Amino acid sequence: MSDTPLKTNEQAALVIGGQAAGAYLEQISQFDLRKLTSEQWAVFCATLFQATCSDLEKQADDKIPF
Repeated sequence: MSDTPLKTNEQAALVIGGQAAGAYLEQISQFDLRKLTSEQWAVFCATLFQATCSDLEKQADDKIPF
């Protein structure tokens, strides 16, 4: 892990990603990450990653003036 702190926009995107990943856990009714199957873990990680990246893209699009 990097010792470089996250920028404000990165922190905001990570919150969005965390909410999406949390919604996935609610969907499967499993909140103990140690009990996830390898498939569930992969979906959890992909959900977190994709939602975070999607929000970063949205933030970038919102700042582009054209």
